[in-house]
Amino acid sequence: MTWYIYEGEDLMRDRKIAFSFYRHVEANACPDGLVFSTELKESSEAKPPVYPKSNLVKANCSVKSDLRDVPKTEFKKKCTPDGRKYWEVSNITFAIYSNY
Repeated sequence: MTWYIYEGEDLMRDRKIAFSFYRHVEANACPDGLVFSTELKESSEAKPPVYPKSNLVKANCSVKSDLRDVPKTEFKKKCTPDGRKYWEVSNITFAIYSNY
């Protein structure tokens, strides 16, 4: 599990915070396969756990992504070591705004 913000960090309101997220799309994905949700998690532990233990980690929000209008030039054909084909989507920027 990757943690992007740690408890006690000074988050400046006028500073943009950007993180990379990765999504692999099945090679034969239909248009509905380009719409997905990703759950972002939080932990109130000073040192968050490496694995998402249910009593230490909880859902913070869900980010819905719709890649149906992304230019096909942003999709790169890839292949896993065991021969499964998929698409890697690159150069996508997400902005998440908080009410805090």
